[in-house]
Amino acid sequence: MTKAKVLIHHHAKLIFWSSASVIALSLVFYVIAVNATVRNVAHRQKVSAELATLSSQVGELEFKYISLKNTITLSLARSMGFRTVSEPQFVSRKSGVALAETASSRAQ
Repeated sequence: MTKAKVLIHHHAKLIFWSSASVIALSLVFYVIAVNATVRNVAHRQKVSAELATLSSQVGELEFKYISLKNTITLSLARSMGFRTVSEPQFVSRKSGVALAETASSRAQ
C-alpha cells in the first residue's frame, strides 16, 4: 500500500509542476502579447498623424498643380520652345515592336 501512495504522490507532484510551468509560460506569453499590442497601438497613432500631415500636403500640391495648369497657354508654350507637330508618332505597347532609324532607312 505504501508504494501506491508514493506513486500517487509522485504523479501529483509531476502534475503540479507541469501545471505551474504551463501557467508561468502562459503569463510570459500574455505579457509579451500585451506589450506588442501596446506598441502596435502607439505606432498606429504615430502613422495616423503622419498620414494626416501627408494628406494635407498632397492636397496643397494638387491645388498648386491645378493653379499652374490653368496658367499654361498656347503662347506660353510657344515662347518656351514647343511647336505643333505635323505628323505625330505614337508608341505601341505590344512587345517586340520597336522604331529604329538606321543608315539604310535614312537613304531610302
